[in-house]
Amino acid sequence: MVGFRPPEEIGVFAKHIPELHAIIGPDFTNGLLNISTDKTLTSSSIKAAYSRLMNAESSVVSNLVEALKRRLTNGEKIIIPPFKNYILDTEALGEIFIRLATDYPGDVGCFSLFFFNYLKLNPGEAIFLEPNLPHAYLSGDCVECMASSDNVIRAGLTPKFKDVDHLLRIIQYEPRWGSALKFVGQTKKIVPIDSNVHTSDNQEKKSIKDDTSVMSEIVTFSPPVDDFAVDKISISDKDKIVQFSPLKSASILIIIYGKGTLQRLHWDPLSTSNTMVDNHRSKYADNYPMPSACVCESFEYDQGSVFFINAGTAFSVHQLQKNDSHLLAFRAYANVSTD
Repeated sequence: MVGFRPPEEIGVFAKHIPELHAIIGPDFTNGLLNISTDKTLTSSSIKAAYSRLMNAESSVVSNLVEALKRRLTNGEKIIIPPFKNYILDTEALGEIFIRLATDYPGDVGCFSLFFFNYLKLNPGEAIFLEPNLPHAYLSGDCVECMASSDNVIRAGLTPKFKDVDHLLRIIQYEPRWGSALKFVGQTKKIVPIDSNVHTSDNQEKKSIKDDTSVMSEIVTFSPPVDDFAVDKISISDKDKIVQFSPLKSASILIIIYGKGTLQRLHWDPLSTSNTMVDNHRSKYADNYPMPSACVCESFEYDQGSVFFINAGTAFSVHQLQKNDSHLLAFRAYANVSTD
């Protein structure tokens, strides 16, 4: 769950789900349904309704959570009449509510499902959670990178301390469209060391981009903050050796799939030898030779291996020759300029 739904959407849920309507009430529900185009009024209406929910008597909320869970478990459905262009997957929401109410009995956070966008990410997709954007992970596995902080504020779906008043003061109430919340990365193909494909000029670089035989790639998720960026690194089982040029930031590399050897390289930017391909950054212009590298030390890697890579450190990945599965890894680093 992430970010508030459009007010009309929240209002329709509050109107047609009796248990939620019993908490929100007709006045706040109508305030959501009869919203104007004024963004300030929109946010104010959402804040008023959500504050009403979060400040409701806990015993009342608990009974209503259990009542809705009981109805849904007995086969009743959440029925929302069609309106505007909204497409609401009420069947999926009903199943999720049952699961949340089972895992967190009577928790007010269960009703947040009808206030927040429900977003399902497929493998390789990402989302950027900007400051004060309310969210909750419901299920599944993900790679998460966040700025160093100790200011996580909780208000539901947790056994930990809840600070409802503080949460209500700081979160963003501006509505979001669920489909607009996904964060699209930039894809760049990787050319392995033993490849016959070369990158000596722009025309050939374009051919690499369009060459379907080059299957390995890096997808860079670079949000509009300096704190971090994340690379998804996918190396085909056919590409046995791939080298990575240094970054200006230290980084953390986690191996999700794959087995082989990671080698830390000595990087000589003054060398005229063209022995390393800069697969990761366009730091070196076409007219300049790529620096050479020699191996300093080697480490075996397997599923779950984690490496800390110093700033300014080049490395190479050598997949096992008998390995028939691709390598999938994620690399997180500070989002600093590479110029």
